[in-house]
Amino acid sequence: MYTCTLALCAESAIRDAQTNVFSLINIIEELPTPALPALLAKCTYFFRIEKEPVDPLIATFRLVLRNNEHVLSDNNLVVDFENKQATRLVAAANGLIVANPGTLTAVLYFGEATLGHWRVPITVGAPMVVARAAPG
Repeated sequence: MYTCTLALCAESAIRDAQTNVFSLINIIEELPTPALPALLAKCTYFFRIEKEPVDPLIATFRLVLRNNEHVLSDNNLVVDFENKQATRLVAAANGLIVANPGTLTAVLYFGEATLGHWRVPITVGAPMVVARAAPG
């Protein structure tokens, strides 16, 4: 049976071609917004998946993104373990519209089984103001 040993959400992910190491940039732990609906311009989901020796090397997983109970995205993702016992699944969801306060959730499924998830609270607050002194 496949298992998810790590689930994260970040603004972006970079893979070093020489070392095959991932760097996740700006991990998303909460989504504060001055108003709703809000645009989540860049969002990358990262899952580390392990398999048992008897599991197939190629498998289809399902990634569902929700704002509370409202489904924002539901996609099947084919993963090739390439003769290894573990792999990383990286999926970008750019341009998500979040309409309600509550929770943004990403759930990774294999069949009906939930393998991993990442939940981010969505909070509505005062508009962010950034003040800078003008040079000169």
